[in-house]
Amino acid sequence: MNGLTRSQQRWLLALAGLVIVLLLAAPALREQRLAVIEVAPPVALPAALISASQKAALARDRQRAQTLVAEIAVADAELQPSQPQRWAAADYQRFINQRERADSDYSASDYAAAVSGYSDAHESLTAIAALRPERLSSALQLAEQSYQQFALESLAEQLELAEWLIEAGTPAQRAQLSAAQGRQPRLPATLQRVAELGQLIERGALDRAEQLHGRADDAIDRGHPALQTLYSQLNAALQQRELRAALSSGHSALAAGQLAAAENAFIRAQQIDPQQSDASAGLALVANQRRQQMIDRQLARAEQHEQREQWQQAVAVYQQLQADAPGLLEAQVRLLSSGARAELDQRWQQLTADPFQLVEPSYRRGAQQWLADARSISPRGERLNGQIEQLQALLTAAAQRQSVVLLSNGETEVTLFKVAQLGRFQRHTIELLPGAYTALGSCRGRRDRQVAFTVGFDSAAEPIEPIQITCGQPL
Repeated sequence: MNGLTRSQQRWLLALAGLVIVLLLAAPALREQRLAVIEVAPPVALPAALISASQKAALARDRQRAQTLVAEIAVADAELQPSQPQRWAAADYQRFINQRERADSDYSASDYAAAVSGYSDAHESLTAIAALRPERLSSALQLAEQSYQQFALESLAEQLELAEWLIEAGTPAQRAQLSAAQGRQPRLPATLQRVAELGQLIERGALDRAEQLHGRADDAIDRGHPALQTLYSQLNAALQQRELRAALSSGHSALAAGQLAAAENAFIRAQQIDPQQSDASAGLALVANQRRQQMIDRQLARAEQHEQREQWQQAVAVYQQLQADAPGLLEAQVRLLSSGARAELDQRWQQLTADPFQLVEPSYRRGAQQWLADARSISPRGERLNGQIEQLQALLTAAAQRQSVVLLSNGETEVTLFKVAQLGRFQRHTIELLPGAYTALGSCRGRRDRQVAFTVGFDSAAEPIEPIQITCGQPL
């Protein structure tokens, strides 16, 4: 019960007690009601005029009327905590009238008419009880409207009505009522804050309005739509003021030649209002003044890369220059020269990335062509001379065969993939070019075994250990 209001807790306890009392007292309610309406003795009819079947019908109607009296009493007692006289006055009065007419019929021993009247009264009472969810929903809706319109009296009335009806509500409606009751005490202070903030914004006292907006106050309902609207107006006014300040700062910095400061100011203005044309025009002025500075810096950077033989970096700078300054002739001419050297450098990296490829004739021819092209360049830098020497050394090493010793058990059929079928042996020496090799050992009734080994470029620096090749485990 910690999530309920104190008033809701009282109603819940009262309702629980009422149910217990009704279960115990239903017979007593019926008897009490019957004692009231049976004040007149039944009309005695001559015995000769009443048949046995008529007597049975009278007794049955009388019993049915008594049952309906008890059911009406229980239903009315259950409905009373919700104060039906307040939210269903006309319907409840009609029920009272129906019940009283039925009481009169019962007192007059007209039990059939009494049963009909009590049935109508019971149906009316049931219909009233069924109206509670609809009336609760309406009360909560009107309470929300009153809250938004600062209608304090109407809000109090609707919340009181909703509290009477909340027992028929859903968990969401209970939460809605609890939230509305929590906001209700803060509505007067919220109304005053709306008036103060609206006056400050109207007078243009934005700093004071912003201070008032930021002031913490638990008595204020900061989520009220009226305050939210004013907050939006305040933010828009502050944004416009900030925009004007940024544009003014940008033009001042531009006039003083402070291009970085001017650019930052115009960017800030553009961020505040992306549709602002003055900010775009200011950025265009900054760009025009900085364009030549950028070109000079980029050309100087590219020249430094060329002096260091960093051709890829030089090409990247010239390509960026072409994008930033289309039609710049100097960048186009120098890009052609640096591009040729960059392609030569990239081709060298491809040729030396995997030196074992130089064993293949096609790669050897490509490397030799590269050497011819590189040696035709004059003057050559230190980097290019080193590349020529390194590739020539790799070509020489790639053409030199090296002795490799293969060991086996004399029973294994040995195959050296892409080289030869070597057959059976215990020791076999073979001359191989540098590269990666795979040997296969096969025996009847045993698993095949593959052995991978590499022949390097310098057997003196990296001696090749004998390669053991035998077949695998028995099948």
